[in-house]
Amino acid sequence: MISKRSTNSSESSIKYFIIQAISSLIFISARLIMIYSSSLFFSNQINYLISIAIAIKIGAAPFHFWFPQIVGICSWPVSLFIITWQKVAPIFIIAFSQTKIIFLVVIISALTGAIGGLNQLRLKKIMAYSSIAHLAWLIMALSLNMIIWLVYFTVYTIIASGIIIIFFFLNINYINDLSKQQLHRPLKIILAFNIFSIAGLPPFLGFLIKIIVIDYILINELFFLTIFLIVSSIISLYFYSRINYSLIFLSLTPIKIKSTFKNKIPSTLPIISILLNCAAPIIYTLY
Repeated sequence: MISKRSTNSSESSIKYFIIQAISSLIFISARLIMIYSSSLFFSNQINYLISIAIAIKIGAAPFHFWFPQIVGICSWPVSLFIITWQKVAPIFIIAFSQTKIIFLVVIISALTGAIGGLNQLRLKKIMAYSSIAHLAWLIMALSLNMIIWLVYFTVYTIIASGIIIIFFFLNINYINDLSKQQLHRPLKIILAFNIFSIAGLPPFLGFLIKIIVIDYILINELFFLTIFLIVSSIISLYFYSRINYSLIFLSLTPIKIKSTFKNKIPSTLPIISILLNCAAPIIYTLY
């Protein structure tokens, strides 16, 4: 975060440190109280406090207010790290805490991530709210089956990386920047496929992993959670569609025949993501 000496990087690093320190302090204190407490009722209440501390740490709603601000200030590579790898260890703790507050966190995170991204123009904040919405799916996947969580997290990381790498190397920060860029058709297709996939639109790969999670939720008869997760995906599809609308219909046509994709952007992750999206119908059949 502080690799660049600027006011924004210093501000984001200080905010991030304070939030992580406070949540860690709450978690450790609650855990120590639980160890030395003999009351079962009191221990159950401390479990809720532990879950709240972890929810603060990962930026889950309704404790998410710091998350979009810090992601919006950071650079694209740091934002990618925060919305993916930073969540792994805390998600394991909150998913296995076995408290009813998990369901509340899942519902609020799904709806907050969907509604919060509707009025955003900055792509970093859109990705932050998208991460909050996907956090609900990740928590549910891990609480149901670890293999499903691993598949979901891997696919989400690859797709999000494919999007953020393109935004980073082309210096795209706002939705309007997409209409000003002279992007070539292969790059537009790759970016559009990844955005539709992270939105969970069929028949892309993001839809497949959500269907798998929904199947496991229905097997466990958690019908009310299914409704909230599906509704949040439908709502969030709006701001993903805004990005693709600016990308496909409003962006300028390149004048010179020059491969921006090959010359400026590392092609590994974007190509992997588009191959996975193209293979999604085959995976549907096997599934």
